[in-house]
Amino acid sequence: MATTETTRSAPISRLGGRWIQDWTPEDPDFWASTGRRIAARNLIFSIFAEHIGFAIWSLWSVMVLFMSPKYGISVADKFLLTSTPTLVGAVLRIPYNLAVAKFGGRNWTVISALLLLIPAALAAIVMQPGTSFGTFLLVAAVGGFGGGNFASSMTNINTFYPQSRKGWALGINAGGGNLGVAVIQLVGLLVLGTAGLLQPRIVLWVFLPLIVLAALGAVLYMDNLATARNDTKAMREVIRDGHAWVMSLLYIGTFGSFIGYAFAFGLVLQNQFHRTPIQAAGVTFLGPLLGSLSRPLGGWLSDRLGGARVTFWNFVLMAVCAGGTGAGRQQQVARPLHVRLHRVVRLLRYRQRLDLQDDPGHLPGQGTCRDRVRSGRNDGAAEGSQAVRCVDRHRGCDRRARWRRHQPGVPPVVRGGQVGHTRRRRFPGVLRGLFRRHLGGLPAEGAGTGGAGRRSHLTRSQPLTCGRSKP
Repeated sequence: MATTETTRSAPISRLGGRWIQDWTPEDPDFWASTGRRIAARNLIFSIFAEHIGFAIWSLWSVMVLFMSPKYGISVADKFLLTSTPTLVGAVLRIPYNLAVAKFGGRNWTVISALLLLIPAALAAIVMQPGTSFGTFLLVAAVGGFGGGNFASSMTNINTFYPQSRKGWALGINAGGGNLGVAVIQLVGLLVLGTAGLLQPRIVLWVFLPLIVLAALGAVLYMDNLATARNDTKAMREVIRDGHAWVMSLLYIGTFGSFIGYAFAFGLVLQNQFHRTPIQAAGVTFLGPLLGSLSRPLGGWLSDRLGGARVTFWNFVLMAVCAGGTGAGRQQQVARPLHVRLHRVVRLLRYRQRLDLQDDPGHLPGQGTCRDRVRSGRNDGAAEGSQAVRCVDRHRGCDRRARWRRHQPGVPPVVRGGQVGHTRRRRFPGVLRGLFRRHLGGLPAEGAGTGGAGRRSHLTRSQPLTCGRSKP
């Protein structure tokens, strides 16, 4: 844990390498005259470096959307690729936190930014079909450097601001950094929508120069604080405090949920809600975007209302939103079940109609199918004589075709070896015009209806399946 030593108010003095010797943010005069400006400059470039760190940390939540079946990566393997950087980043938080006081906030920001070139460059090399899953997993693990970058950035900014302004400053710093998740997912969406699944490296070509700019900005405009110290004794005391463990569990629920949903939600949409990669990317970025924009607001509210109240209502809203997501998934599951039940009921009704027919080849008031064909009352009967024989056969024909035969006034129509049916429907003029446009016009008067002056249209055509017929 990095802290600052409080000294008397004095003009700021610098050492070589952009080190600041005296830093007293709790002194109102020093803060108003000098401290506020320097802290704001360091905050801006810290946000930019942390923003790129978050983007690289969440890189594989985007890369897995480009992995078509050609990659040979299963769904479980994709979830492992997205969760591995999270685990590595969590482990790196402790050394990255201690490195700020050891090397200086500016110096370590430069180092941690340049380290992001490694996972980005490696991903550009291995991102192609044929790469082994072990190689992908190793490169994804290196992406955890971005998670450590977040820890060092928060520790560094914490030393620049007075106690009364830490909530706002850390909220701005974290929110701007968290936007990196939404930005890289938006870049991935843009690439998916324009270049397609075959060009995942375009995402990396966008962020590689930004990594260099982040390191360059830290070199030119950030400062090191000589007053920052690693208070290891305080860290040991924190470990013994029960409240620290409670806060850690709460942090799992807040920031852990943010990272977990942001990294894995795209895959969940693909595999549980059956969305395409573009559709998944078009929704996934919304959560990180809203979460990032709300972090400064949460810090501001915590400074005025207290962190406990803000945390409580935050968990309430999270529970409501999670419940809504679960209810939406249940509706997705229930809908196919309802469709299946509806189909079962329809099949039972069809069976009942079949049982009521004494002669399966007879249509009341119309004669048999063969009689109508011979009399020339069906179009195209000469070309489809084999299909007509199947229509007359009760067993071995398609069940739907059999049911259509049994409906009074719905004679079968044989055209080009396809068996369909015609139904007499009377539509208003507007609807009739719509059907003409979409179905290519209505048949001629009296075609297929057995009577003059009637207008009918072919609503569907079903291939006839009759395995027992012979040519």
